[in-house]
Amino acid sequence: MNNQVPKKLKARALIKTGFVLLAMRLSKSSPLPAIGFALLAAFAFGAFNPLAKVITGQVHWLAYAALVSAVSAVMAFLALAAFSTRLSFEPARWKDYLGLGLVGLALPMLLTGLAFSLAPSIHVGLLLRLEAFFAVLYGVFFFRERLSRGQMAGIVLGCGGALVFAAGGFDWFSGVVIVAASALFASYLFFSKRLEKHDALSLVVIRFAVAAAWLLPLAFLAGVMPTNPPWLEIGVLSFFTFVVGTLAYTESVQHNGVWLTGAVTQFFAGVFSIAAGAWWLGETFSTVEWLAAGMVLVGGLAVVLARK
Repeated sequence: MNNQVPKKLKARALIKTGFVLLAMRLSKSSPLPAIGFALLAAFAFGAFNPLAKVITGQVHWLAYAALVSAVSAVMAFLALAAFSTRLSFEPARWKDYLGLGLVGLALPMLLTGLAFSLAPSIHVGLLLRLEAFFAVLYGVFFFRERLSRGQMAGIVLGCGGALVFAAGGFDWFSGVVIVAASALFASYLFFSKRLEKHDALSLVVIRFAVAAAWLLPLAFLAGVMPTNPPWLEIGVLSFFTFVVGTLAYTESVQHNGVWLTGAVTQFFAGVFSIAAGAWWLGETFSTVEWLAAGMVLVGGLAVVLARK
């Protein structure tokens, strides 16, 4: 029993040291080039999709969504503590928090978990890039932004790529599930804009905490929680995709602006997702699917860059 306290203190020190080193790497004094932050975010968002495929091959997709949300919430909270940052929280904004965590994360996490259990990771990773199209459309409908001709062309090209993808033999049900997840993930921009006075790390903590609060009881009630989940894979996926990725994305926005960051992360996350699926799992596209992938990625790039 006497050895328990030193071990706990050592573990906490190691965790805090890890987050502090990460903070130093993502600080403004970091030697990493400004565009490197966007590339790091793209790598984090895209390269670890095969892990999601591996996890959903071992646990139920509902348990996947619940466990990843819960572990990500804990890691984000540890990061908040390591950075000595106070949680930005206003009880009166509970409706926005609910939308941020339930609509912007819990529901799309459920759908992506289902998608990864049904389709190859490269298909899921690619079609999730449609999030850029929905983000622009939300700006039009909710914030009265206007589409440029280039953005209209990008939407047509990207949606055409998705249709070519489906016509090439991709399962329609899986496609609908992934597209719906993309639309829900993009709603994060709507809720985060309403909470723009909150710091980014607080929004990450709140977002995942709310999602976990919904998904964990649901998974337990459904009786799908595993007795021995793959904690290593879940931890790696949660840390890199949702902690490192989010911090790098936020830092890139400060260095490069929203539009350049969005263009680089959306395009290269798709590229990294395809490369990782091919390398780790041996997944590949047919000739028609390669054409569709190019249309989706280039269309997404046009939607983000071709603004007025």
